[in-house]
Amino acid sequence: MHMRWETPLLAEELYRAAGAVMKSNGMLPVPHNYELCFRYLQGTAPALVKAFDDCVQHNRAADPDFTLALLQQHVGPGVEISQITSTLELHMQQLVDALATTSDSSAAFDSSVSVATLRLSQAEVPPELAHLINSITTATQRMVDTNRKLDMQVRSSVQELSELRNKVELLRTESLVDALTGLANRRSFDNSLEGAGSEARGGQGPLSILMCDIDHFKKFNDTWGHQTGDQVLRLVARCVSGCVKTTDVAARYGGEELSVILPRTSLADALNVAERIRALVAQRQIVKKSTGESLDSVTLSIGCAQLRPGEEAVDMLARADACLYEAKRSGRNRVCSEKSSPSENEPVTRKNLA
Repeated sequence: MHMRWETPLLAEELYRAAGAVMKSNGMLPVPHNYELCFRYLQGTAPALVKAFDDCVQHNRAADPDFTLALLQQHVGPGVEISQITSTLELHMQQLVDALATTSDSSAAFDSSVSVATLRLSQAEVPPELAHLINSITTATQRMVDTNRKLDMQVRSSVQELSELRNKVELLRTESLVDALTGLANRRSFDNSLEGAGSEARGGQGPLSILMCDIDHFKKFNDTWGHQTGDQVLRLVARCVSGCVKTTDVAARYGGEELSVILPRTSLADALNVAERIRALVAQRQIVKKSTGESLDSVTLSIGCAQLRPGEEAVDMLARADACLYEAKRSGRNRVCSEKSSPSENEPVTRKNLA
């Protein structure tokens, strides 16, 4: 099944070819499927080519979870999708610019010929030159007509490529954002955490993290329905976003759990951020949209930890998660943090600091 290309494909050609492969196999147009098809068409990884052919043969290509696992198995769990789409966008922008220049040149030539033809028709020309001028004018007019057709094709191509670029950008955005809350999704969170951990270990300042859980969230869903539960999630997400900087990463970690990555932030400063979030959420009142009925207040339990020398970011995450559950056990609606010293492993709690 594999189509081996004798010469490297341009990015936009590869994009179209990947789209054709996905369409023929019922694959969703999501970034990791494009990445998988890109590498498949390039044919530089024989094991991936064989695995994808087997996937198609057994009708598994339409399952996005299966194709993601296939890509991660043969490329690695940290495969970067955005670099592929960024490169594609760059090529498309260059092509759009080139086509637009061609279109402008064609229009200018068309205008110049029209003016020249008009002047010649009005000038007094010796009879012996009339035949030659008519021949040149006829040939030039044919060229003008050809240029007009080219101009229409160029403008159509520019529009098509612009729409393609917008689609790529939309797909990339959708692959990184949680649709319900507008926060970063779990995949984006994992990538950001890995990058922030590398920067912190490289001496770019301290790194802290918050793990947040909505208290009694199941009660909202069971009592008022899932739409109200979604309303609660969106409200909390807005509160979290309003308390962090643009360099921080607020994400929906899963279910009713949110997380905030705080680069260049000490444990003490992270505690202040956590307390602002907790207090802001506690002040909000949920009003059921369909009836205007005032419901219970929402509260958050938050765990906080800071990266320790030599450890991985996932270890810090696990300690923040442990602090979160300590906050739950201690009565909820509070911030619980590990102590500043790595040798002091017992979490401490802070409540109503504001």
